[in-house]
Amino acid sequence: MPQPKRNTFFVILILGLLSAIGPFSIDMYLPGFPDIALNPELVLVGILPPLLYVAALQTSVPAFRRQIRVAKSAKDAIVPPKKPS
Repeated sequence: MPQPKRNTFFVILILGLLSAIGPFSIDMYLPGFPDIALNPELVLVGILPPLLYVAALQTSVPAFRRQIRVAKSAKDAIVPPKKPS
């Protein structure tokens, strides 16, 4: 019976090592590709609206209302309110 447990350990170890080495191999491999440029207008008109629409359909209104206070406090921490001049 100890054999399957040992095999599981080695599989997890090998997968962990491969996932740790992966980013280093990507850095060496990607410079061979030409630069990829994406038009910002394409993103704003063609990609972003469908993503926002699907996210809006899948968002729970009660969950959104529970989290709005957190978002407002984060906004105030990142962007301080304007001082009257």
